[in-house]
Amino acid sequence: MEQADRDDSVFEKVGRFANRHVRIVTLLLCLVAVPAALLVLIPSILVATATPITAPVRLKATISVTYLDKDGKVIGRQGPVAGKYVRLAQIPAYLPQAFLAMEDRRFYRHHGVDLLGLSRAAYSDIRARRFVAGGSTISQQTAKLLFTDGSRTFQRKFHELANAARLEKSFSKDQILEIYLNRIYLGEGTFGIDSAARNYFGTPAAGLTLSQAAMLAGLTRAPTQYSPRRNLARAQRRARLVLAAMAETGAITKAQAQDAMARPAAIIPDRPDDHDYVLDAAAAEVQKLVTGHDISARALIVRTTIDSALQAQATDIVKTAVARALAPLVTAFDDVWYGSDVATEADYRGMLDLAARVREATA
Repeated sequence: MEQADRDDSVFEKVGRFANRHVRIVTLLLCLVAVPAALLVLIPSILVATATPITAPVRLKATISVTYLDKDGKVIGRQGPVAGKYVRLAQIPAYLPQAFLAMEDRRFYRHHGVDLLGLSRAAYSDIRARRFVAGGSTISQQTAKLLFTDGSRTFQRKFHELANAARLEKSFSKDQILEIYLNRIYLGEGTFGIDSAARNYFGTPAAGLTLSQAAMLAGLTRAPTQYSPRRNLARAQRRARLVLAAMAETGAITKAQAQDAMARPAAIIPDRPDDHDYVLDAAAAEVQKLVTGHDISARALIVRTTIDSALQAQATDIVKTAVARALAPLVTAFDDVWYGSDVATEADYRGMLDLAARVREATA
């Protein structure tokens, strides 16, 4: 009996506490329930009410220019580096799987908007009190590449969700993935996997190895930070994360991942440009020609009159002549530096710096 009285007393206390704080409890529940409901309902409504894309998509007017010498040899480029449009059937299966493992593992299971991804991103953003995670699916990223700018605002995010839903209504999953792989920015002015493959590895996208594909997929989040030309070791570490993610999703076996990790991708050297003055003059002429005209082409090829072989010979002759003319001066500086006890320390430093500059200029 006494136990029952004590239980009743506990329930009465809990009831009185709930009555006193019912408004606070209700408010807290609303603060949690309303955003959760919006998070679920808005993407679902957008997907349900989306209309297919019927008009041609007008892409941003970005033009890349490739400059050739008189013999047709490439001597320079300006603007985005153009690559070939590649179909999924033309590239190794592990190449798109590398991007899916890092960017959107549930790509083939959602309808353009991944509620789980959005929830994780929203939680990260709330904790950081700023935009730190996008939670964007590949469909959303493709919509951003085609329709919106890169600003991080709720308005842009809403348009991105709506356009992603329209893409899903208009294209198959493979078509969306194909567009994404041919439009994604991968650093150093390269747009698309074929352009990046040629820039970093000197091979078309169809010839990429597993380790090379992993390195490209690792560039999507921060192309500059993970650029293999900026820090090859960091890019290789990033590629190992991609390979581990691919093994986790079943895209490749653990043995394949370990084999690729044991043979990390290397890049081709960046070609030195000895035609800066020619490209500056040619670019000025190109600007005059295209100004006031509606250029439909996204890539221009400009043939110049420069003779690269003759230019290289002339450069060697000038360097040799300058080196011979300045050799006595360099020797004199060395004699002063090592043999004189009259000049001041400032004189020594000044002459040493000049001598180093001369050596560098004639190297």
